[in-house]
Amino acid sequence: MKHKILFILVMILTISCTTDDDTEVRLRLANVSAFDYSNIIIRNGVSYEDLEAGSISEYQTFESSYRYMFVQLVIDQDTLIIQPIDFVGESLIRKGNYTYEIDANFENNDVGTLNAILVRD
Repeated sequence: MKHKILFILVMILTISCTTDDDTEVRLRLANVSAFDYSNIIIRNGVSYEDLEAGSISEYQTFESSYRYMFVQLVIDQDTLIIQPIDFVGESLIRKGNYTYEIDANFENNDVGTLNAILVRD
């Protein structure tokens, strides 16, 4: 009987101490525009490598995230920004892998804009 109880305790401790790779949000960026991005910063100062047009970054891991976020990047000499005002009413996204597809356009030839869509991988 003691061996059964000991076995059960060891199993409970083993299961409760294992790490699960899917317990966090993993984000990567996709440049879906015709422009190269440099000096990319998201959220609160998290940097990503430069992204050529059509390329995708490596994943970075975060404890949590919303479906939209602060993004700042440079195209040629123009700095473009997505600036959320607040997250009131927003829910955190579920844990897993996501790609933040970022598009840029210069319709007026002088003022560029960014658009972003979060896609679950």
